[in-house]
Amino acid sequence: MFFDKLDDRNVIPAMRTKPNIVIIHIVCCLAFLSIPLLSPPPNAMGDGLIKGMGHLKDIFGYSIALVFFYACYYFIIPRYYFSRKWGGFALSLLLGLVVIILLPNLLFFSDMAQHGPPMNMPGRFPNPPPGDMPDMAQHGPHHSGWHPLFGAFEHNMFRFVIVVAVSLLLKINSQYRKAEQEKAETEISFLKAQINPHFLFNTLNSIYSLAITKSDATAEAVVKLSALMRYSISDAIEQFVSLGKEIDYISNYIQLQRLRVADKVKLKYEVTGTPGTKRISPFLLIPFVENAFKYGVNPEEDCEITVLIFIGEDDVELQVFNKKVYVQSSKDTGLALGIDNTRKRLQMLYPSRHQLLVREDFDSFEVRLKITLA
Repeated sequence: MFFDKLDDRNVIPAMRTKPNIVIIHIVCCLAFLSIPLLSPPPNAMGDGLIKGMGHLKDIFGYSIALVFFYACYYFIIPRYYFSRKWGGFALSLLLGLVVIILLPNLLFFSDMAQHGPPMNMPGRFPNPPPGDMPDMAQHGPHHSGWHPLFGAFEHNMFRFVIVVAVSLLLKINSQYRKAEQEKAETEISFLKAQINPHFLFNTLNSIYSLAITKSDATAEAVVKLSALMRYSISDAIEQFVSLGKEIDYISNYIQLQRLRVADKVKLKYEVTGTPGTKRISPFLLIPFVENAFKYGVNPEEDCEITVLIFIGEDDVELQVFNKKVYVQSSKDTGLALGIDNTRKRLQMLYPSRHQLLVREDFDSFEVRLKITLA
């Protein structure tokens, strides 16, 4: 099959929709909170899902760390780190560190003070001799060397570092992807705003010639040029447009080119299928059609251009063929830039859903593009 040879170039991952992001966040949160449930601390005792107060404190500590992660991701990093307010950033992290270390121990302090720390909690001294028990009851667990407000300090510090590092890396990556998307959208807007000045100039000359000869096609040519301009300025400002409108744009363009080249080119243009309610990003197909007319027309040579569009149930396929002819070299790089931008737009808007083949022989040039729209 022809399209078995096609491949996606430098595919850019598809942008996730908002519902997908919410689902990913929920799954990651549940996975993070399942860590203390699946791996209880060594001192946990009991047969249930939550094995004692020490285990409950550990679960609460993970919950606090998760809250601090989102505080970093959505508030602290955007407000202080990206704004280079290092003092506020450092103070916020210090406050978060204090909360992560102290809050779980503070909330469970009364229980620990009453019953003592777990038998093998780090920082607890061996059980005192029986004769020292009254002193222990009088002075509490601090007398034994156990500091409940700073219990498991190393574990909490490790949790704090992981939360800050992951939130920072994810936010920086998010900002980078956002900047790349904005850059691509700027390029797309620039491409949409371009109107080929040579095509416009030649079309106006053709319409002028028709008017001089009082041709009946003059009014029709003006209407088609008006439709092209209206689509470029009004309709195509949207990210996606009706496939029918995009094909109408190509049809009007080709009809105006017929006026210019008249009988100098053997031109075949066919559309097979019905656009229906399908939608497509604007100006994805027209650059390849423009390329055929720019490099395939010479009044002194045998010229041939074929433009075929096939509309399937969930896809559209464009085939453009032109014979190579001598064309005077030009410094105009607008069309080349348009095709290059079109490649980038395809990679961004339809990753893994488009197939593009550009084949060049000694005497011909052919482009085949297939886009899955659904």
